[in-house]
Amino acid sequence: VDGALSLPDIRVENPWRFKVQNRYELTWSAADTNTNELTLAYIQNGTELVSKTFPIQVVAKLSFTETVDARTIEWNPANPSIILNAPSVNRDATDVLYTWKQRGQTLGTGKQIGVQLVKGENRFTVQVTDQRVARSTPISVDVIIITE
Repeated sequence: VDGALSLPDIRVENPWRFKVQNRYELTWSAADTNTNELTLAYIQNGTELVSKTFPIQVVAKLSFTETVDARTIEWNPANPSIILNAPSVNRDATDVLYTWKQRGQTLGTGKQIGVQLVKGENRFTVQVTDQRVARSTPISVDVIIITE
């Protein structure tokens, strides 16, 4: 949901069109996750010659299911590290890729990651990519650790 398919996305060319409520469209979008099929129609001179319905699985837009609040911890110069946990998302963990970054530099991947801290604000960004849904848009959130 919240995405659209075009004919080139599914490697279909003119004169095929998506058939949506008896209209012929160049793009197709699911109204909700209950949508389970799409129909293509072959149009010649404004007339539908044939149509074919295909099963399709529509899933909800990738989103976090937990909020992330800044966390304040005691500064420990003898062990300036911490293990960060990514917030959960509305997918199975095996279906997504978690990528951790700090100031644009990739630190690693995984739901958890060990990182080094400095005194003050430590800002890490975790980006989540759905690996099983075509055209899924990655989402990201900042994880902030403040050491005092």
